[in-house]
Amino acid sequence: MSSLVVFNDIYKSDAFKKGVSVINKQLKKHELRVDIKFLKDKEDEHGLKGKFAWAVSVFPAFYERRLNNEPSS
Repeated sequence: MSSLVVFNDIYKSDAFKKGVSVINKQLKKHELRVDIKFLKDKEDEHGLKGKFAWAVSVFPAFYERRLNNEPSS
């Protein structure tokens, strides 16, 4: 499941993107991570023209290791 985060300012959108990496460092010890995807391709479909939209999901960190076939620690 993902949530939608929308900004009307490119600077706020960029700060959000940078902030997610900081959040992920803090969540690592809890074996969680935040995944974001920019919705540029779907801006007209969602009525977001002129906006900066992100799909945001939270996953267990081990889910990423399984996708990459990495051994769990």
